[in-house]
Amino acid sequence: MSFTAAYHGACGYGDRIEPGDQVVYEDGELVHVGCANIDVAETPCRDCNLVHAGRCF
Repeated sequence: MSFTAAYHGACGYGDRIEPGDQVVYEDGELVHVGCANIDVAETPCRDCNLVHAGRCF
């Protein structure tokens, strides 16, 4: 799950993280969402934009 960085830091891929950047932990390291290797196994639902089993609620 991604969140908004509150502090300056270093991205695990070499860039600087600034407050307000969207970040996520990947293998214990803080990285930008755009840098992260996030695998989505299924296509998100067109109605709620979530990946879920069965019908949309």
